[in-house]
Amino acid sequence: MAAWGKQGRDFLHLLDEQDQPDNYRQCFADHKIDLFQSPGDQTLLQQLQQDILELRPLHEAKQLARTIDVEADHSLRFMEAHSPQREVEILHDQLL
Repeated sequence: MAAWGKQGRDFLHLLDEQDQPDNYRQCFADHKIDLFQSPGDQTLLQQLQQDILELRPLHEAKQLARTIDVEADHSLRFMEAHSPQREVEILHDQLL
């Protein structure tokens, strides 16, 4: 536990050394701390992100869900692979 605390302390010191508050100070000009913006609801992934942002329960998310053309929307995919290595290969291929 002491070693983890030391690592955490050192990590925070490194972050503090690299901090450049002039790059983000204008974001806090209106004293609003929430920096997250609505992703929209045009795709399945955006709907999921919006539900997470708003902390919506499942029943409310289902009521607000818009109809999406699933064949045209490739923002969210589920794939099955036979090993962790194959999962990484599939992800690599999809990203390329």
